[in-house]
Amino acid sequence: PVDLGQMVREVREIMKSGLSMRGITVSTECEPDLPSVAADRIQIQQVVVNLVTNAMQAVEGRRDPKLSVVVRRRQDGWQVVSVADSGAGIAPSMQSTLFEPFTSTRADGLGMGLSISRTIVESFGGRMWAENQTQSGAIVSFALPPERL
Repeated sequence: PVDLGQMVREVREIMKSGLSMRGITVSTECEPDLPSVAADRIQIQQVVVNLVTNAMQAVEGRRDPKLSVVVRRRQDGWQVVSVADSGAGIAPSMQSTLFEPFTSTRADGLGMGLSISRTIVESFGGRMWAENQTQSGAIVSFALPPERL
């Protein structure tokens, strides 16, 4: 069993100095009293680290860089973790291949982070997706099903 809210708070603490050094404002919002989900804590933690790292890179060099991490429960019981940034968003040419291996917008990027993250999430019965925000930036989210007792 994994408490996604607690895990997100731990990732924020782990990445705090890197975010602070880059002047990135981070907000986290975790719905209270969420039940655990069935997943591997370390693997899901790695997914969140990948998403936050990507968001950090997306806001690099931008004015007033921000990112937020939200954990909430949908009506169907699935829990959703969303990482939003104030970057430029996802280019239309990248939207269909974003989660494929070796797809990167960075010259030094391997293009494996989102592909591996999606594989991890799907191995626990979940799904992952990305979309542009209305104003600017992107939101990358994943959902995990409720723990079956």
